[in-house]
This record gives sequence, C-alpha cells and structure tokens, in this order.
Amino acid sequence: MRRFGLTIDSLLSAVVVLADGRIVRAGANENEDLFWGLRGGGGNFGVVTEFEFRAHELTVLPILATFHPLDRAAEVLRMGERLMSAPDARDELLWTSFMRRGPAEAPWMTEALEGAPGVMSLIEWSGDVEEGHQLLREIEREIDPPAGELATVPYLEIQSITDELLAPGTLHAYLKAGFTTELTDDLIAQLIGRGSRVGSRLSVIEILALGGAIRDVASDTTAFPHRDARWLINIAGQWHEPGATEDEIAWARDTFAALEPHLSGGAYSNFMVDDDPRAATVAYGSTLERLQQIKAIYDPDNVFRLNQNIEPAR
Repeated sequence: MRRFGLTIDSLLSAVVVLADGRIVRAGANENEDLFWGLRGGGGNFGVVTEFEFRAHELTVLPILATFHPLDRAAEVLRMGERLMSAPDARDELLWTSFMRRGPAEAPWMTEALEGAPGVMSLIEWSGDVEEGHQLLREIEREIDPPAGELATVPYLEIQSITDELLAPGTLHAYLKAGFTTELTDDLIAQLIGRGSRVGSRLSVIEILALGGAIRDVASDTTAFPHRDARWLINIAGQWHEPGATEDEIAWARDTFAALEPHLSGGAYSNFMVDDDPRAATVAYGSTLERLQQIKAIYDPDNVFRLNQNIEPAR
C-alpha cells in the first residue's frame, strides 16, 4: 500500500444493492457521492455485489522476516522509525513489526526463542528484486537478528502467511487500534511493556508503516481521513479457549489505554469492535458530516447499522 495506495484508491466502481432493493453502480461519473462514501465509509450504505479495481503488476517480493527478544526490541523499532521517516524513504519499502510471542510455525525460528515475548518484523520490498535484496541485506546486517530469513516470496503466497492468525475455526478476537505520527521513545517503551504481557500465542500488537502513496492522495478525495498518519498501531487479542476471553479482552483494553496518550487520534475502522461509543467519530473524523449526508440519501432508515455506524443526517 505504500507503493500503490490503499485498496480504495484502486477502486474504479462498485455495484451496490441498497436497503430499498434498488441496484445502482457507483463510480467517478455515476452516483459520485456514494462512490466517495464507499471508499472509507465501510458497509454503511448497502451490499456491494461487484467491485471493479485498477490492477497493479506485482509477482514476487523480497521479504526479510526477523525475530528479536524484548531486550532488543527498542533497537528494532527505532530502526524502523528512522528508515520510514527518512525524507528519501522509498515507497517500495514496507516495515511491519509485531509485539508477540515467537511463532512456532516459522521455519527460521530458533527453539530458544519459540514462544518467548519479543518483536517479529516483516520488512518487504515491492520494487526491483535485486535492488530489494541489496537493501534488505543491509538492514539484516544492521539489526543482526538471532532468528530470521531473507527470501523472495510470490505475492500469492504472501496472502497465506497470516493463516495462523486468521484461519477458520473457534478463534475469538478483540481489536483496538490507533494512529501515530512517530514512534517516540515513550511510545516504544509502552509497546515493549505491553508486549511483555502478551498472553495468547496468537495475540499481537501490530506496528504498520503507512505513508508513501497513501499520503499522495488528498484527505478529502475519499472518506478515509487519516492520510497523514505514519504508523498504524493495531492491538489484536486473539485466542481459542473461551476461558481466556476475560483476560485477553482486558489485555487489549489495558494496552490501548497505555498507548492512547502517545497516539495522534483516530482509528482504522477495520480494526474496531462495536463497544466503543465514539466509533463513528474516531473512525471517520473530518469526513463524518459528509458521510451522514450521503447516508441520509442511500440508507435513511439506517438499515445497515451493524458496523462503525454512520447515522443519517436529520
């Protein structure tokens, strides 16, 4: 997304079934207000039965996967901040770190670190393969991971690397998220402190770099208002055993409470649950008023409300 933008930035049109049964197409030259609202407003306006996207050519990506114990986590996160905040940071480079326990399924994970709290990073390059390998080798030498692997991965294979976290079955989840403009030392200290308390092997605090092509789009072009954020912090509590529910939800809530003073406000609507009374305000921010006006046109009775709900303007 740093190279090509958000998925909504490649959406060309959508076919939508409205609450009153009408079927309409929304695009740049047809139902333009609905098209604007769909790109960031979630499922508030109808059921989309057809998407038309602009495609981008991408076949393989060099990826550096690493895991460091907690005593080296600050070093890793500071390097991510330095690289991604540099004026010459390339859009092809994407840095994602996860405060989590060492994954058992990774073939490059050492037995000593498996299950231990630490920071896992996936550093990806979506441009020229040889150039990417050279850059990732330099990063690998600098952060010197005790466990890691540099490989060229087919794009389709990347779609399955999080199956451990997203596989079907009796998986319970609770999410909280926010944005920040900088990984400050205080925020990093909180991330490490809360990461040390991760319970489930599936729970993570995701630290995902934004910027690049996302920021190239004006904030009022779509209904997604958080274009200036440089990092997304996603607290994902995930577990299998029902008996762990109370502890996992408490961890996610306490983690968000510890991180929130260091965040810049707003939230990513896909990483929210329905127990936040401020959901619409924090998810849609400066675009909420316009979204409410569009909602009044296409779903005035608020039929589509089981979401980060946008109430129709009255």
